[in-house]
Amino acid sequence: MSFDVASITKSSPANNHLVIIHGPPGIGKTTFAAQFTNPLFIMTDEGGLGSNEVHAFPMCKKMSDVFESIRACFKLKVGDRETLVIDSLSSLEAIIFKQVAIDNGFSRLENVAYGKGYDIALSHWVDICSMLRNLLDNGIFKYVVLIAHTDVSSFKNPDGEDYNFYNIKLHRKAAGLFLEQADVVGFASQPVIINSSGPREGVAGKKGGPVLHLKQKPTLLAKNRRDLPDMINFNAKDFLDGIETFENQNKNEIKGQTK
Repeated sequence: MSFDVASITKSSPANNHLVIIHGPPGIGKTTFAAQFTNPLFIMTDEGGLGSNEVHAFPMCKKMSDVFESIRACFKLKVGDRETLVIDSLSSLEAIIFKQVAIDNGFSRLENVAYGKGYDIALSHWVDICSMLRNLLDNGIFKYVVLIAHTDVSSFKNPDGEDYNFYNIKLHRKAAGLFLEQADVVGFASQPVIINSSGPREGVAGKKGGPVLHLKQKPTLLAKNRRDLPDMINFNAKDFLDGIETFENQNKNEIKGQTK
């Protein structure tokens, strides 16, 4: 390959999307993903699909099951499916940890010498990320939606009050990889209001429906490469409408540049 002026090309606008959604149990992450167009699920979470009626591979209990399911997706034709969902990354991590430990003759990943178990696990995550990106780049899926649980940690603030930070529940190396690869990371939460008077004074109650945070804050992990609002209602329609607006803006910009 020749690297000269003639080899320079112009990048195309983003028309596929790697999305990570994390949040507390029961907030509706699986239902959110099931509302995407024509989804196909790879399930690793024993919680299952609930009342959602979607197409899915058999429950993955081993790491090889997951890789088999992803490889099978390459046999799909463009247009067969629009969305691939993995539910969930957090449960998949436990499967990967177990397999790495077994491969190295241990029952627990922590027993692998010098912390190498986590590096081996990361190599499997890298392979998974690469395969998912290839599925997107080849046009087999427009969306890959990765569901994760949320880990809550306390941050000791030297300049003020301590606060909680809501992060993806993954080992830090895997979390860093997925944060780098993702186009959008959303944190789902339920707003609450504290009653200030009456018999329920001091008791928290729901304030409207769940929301999806799409902007990084000191208290939560989020990411947004798609010019989406900082926060939207937690439903797929509002999210997909935002993606469509982003894509249309890109198309209009290209048309303007070619006139």
